[in-house]
Amino acid sequence: MSKLNMYLTKTFLSRVLIAVFGIPLLLTCINLGGIPFSLLLSAITALGLFEFYNLMKKKGIRSFRIPGIILGVAWIWSVHFFPGFLFEILAGIVCILLFISLSRKNDGASVNLASTILGIIYIPVLISTLILLHKAGVGRDGAQLVLMLFVTIWICDTFAYFAGTMMGKTPVAPTLSPKKTVEGSIAGVIGAVLTVFVFKWLGRVPDQMGTLQLLGFALLTGVFCQLGDFMESQFKRDAQVKDSSSLLLGHGGILDRFDAFFIAVPVIYLYIRFIF
Repeated sequence: MSKLNMYLTKTFLSRVLIAVFGIPLLLTCINLGGIPFSLLLSAITALGLFEFYNLMKKKGIRSFRIPGIILGVAWIWSVHFFPGFLFEILAGIVCILLFISLSRKNDGASVNLASTILGIIYIPVLISTLILLHKAGVGRDGAQLVLMLFVTIWICDTFAYFAGTMMGKTPVAPTLSPKKTVEGSIAGVIGAVLTVFVFKWLGRVPDQMGTLQLLGFALLTGVFCQLGDFMESQFKRDAQVKDSSSLLLGHGGILDRFDAFFIAVPVIYLYIRFIF
């Protein structure tokens, strides 16, 4: 068997394993909410920060990797248990990192500290709004809201990929991601709108969301999940790597799989928080 065939077989098997075990685990955690959901986000945070700080390392930046990962996971549990004290906790995290910076060598002190804080803001702080979004619903509405968001992002990404592959001609951001096209991006937004209204047809949307609110949800998700993809592409291009890691084999790394969530989730949380 050639190396290409072996690679393709390995990639295919990895995708099957992730689909068989990963998706049911994810859906179960969303449905249960609470501690299982926060455990899931803690795992995403720890692995995502590990990948992010590795990207920084490739640029010669010595982020505070271990403290950053510990404090990032601590942030997830702070949102879970103490949502009323988030500003105070975030201020405490920054102060801890400042003290750590003082104990390190002065070479590159500012960029090392800045990259550590950026990783915490970009990954755990932004994705932790999923916990707040889950709690924003009443009863089963929270789980329905989060599930609809996950599926909408996945469908948007799928529509954008296939439409861009089959009919894409106009690059949307050639310096960041040359293969992504305007046609694919439009198809992704259309896919997001269709997904949300399929949820409505199935009766799986929160009771308080009418047609216009659902349309706003879909459009914001369709646009900002793609911006999240471009943001991670910028980090990878800056570090001159193709994938954030090979952790998920054919799927790349954690950041490659969840990049769309880091911007779309907080935007949707703010939309739900201030519109309703």
